[in-house]
Amino acid sequence: MEACEAAVTRNDRRSTSSPWNTPRVEDDVVERKEKARKREEKEAKARKRKEARKAKILSSTARGVLTQAHYKLKVARIGGQVVKCEEEYASKICPSCGEIKENLGGSIMYKGLSCHVVLDRYVNAVKNIFHTNMALLC
Repeated sequence: MEACEAAVTRNDRRSTSSPWNTPRVEDDVVERKEKARKREEKEAKARKRKEARKAKILSSTARGVLTQAHYKLKVARIGGQVVKCEEEYASKICPSCGEIKENLGGSIMYKGLSCHVVLDRYVNAVKNIFHTNMALLC
């Protein structure tokens, strides 16, 4: 009798630790939940990447258009008008004599060749845009 009981308990132990056993129901449920969680995380990451790419495209390509539309709306509310100005050669033209300096390059200061005026490049550009588009403003 004792030998039979010992054999049964030994067989029971083998059956629970055997790799060929079918998985328990609890393990199967936990495994399914884990797979579902990983799949949801993967989909969430993909959605986040897609939204970031969309925002990046929108911000890099349409910022100027959106800004201009915003200012048009603001000016229309107060009863004014927005004037779109041409800005070619704005920082290369001398505001006092009108000479075009072709070799300005990346220098920060504009130094006139004939009239010897010295201005910041951006201040020079603003002055030139104002003077060339004065007719549109009046």
